Amino acid sequence: MAVENFKVSRESGNTNVNAQFKIKNTSRGYQRVAGNAVVLLKGADLNKNQWLVMPAVKFSGNQPSGKSGKRFSIQRFRTMNFSAKAPNHADQFQTAVVYVFTDKGELLLTQDFAISLPPLPAVSTEAPA
Repeated sequence: MAVENFKVSRESGNTNVNAQFKIKNTSRGYQRVAGNAVVLLKGADLNKNQWLVMPAVKFSGNQPSGKSGKRFSIQRFRTMNFSAKAPNHADQFQTAVVYVFTDKGELLLTQDFAISLPPLPAVSTEAPA
């Protein structure tokens, strides 16, 4: 398995964080592979409870449980898209970790990516005119 073309973004005016990557089957003969993928956004100054996990799954120690996540079944490759509401501290995320599990919950792959997100726009406290 391989993760390629990883991107994380937040469109201006949108409060969601989006992550996208291509999951690729690197086995000989391209035997079908099925499982779950999870994206974790974290920062050096953030506590575990401030991390953003897409989709929201339970943790087992310091990593997501492999029992759930975004399902995939591929022969060659597939583009995976994730989205979640951005917390106010989204600009403090420095690392994205992609976890890929088998359909039995065994860890197949973990890969880190350095990221940088812009801060959320300031919310005006004035009442609309």
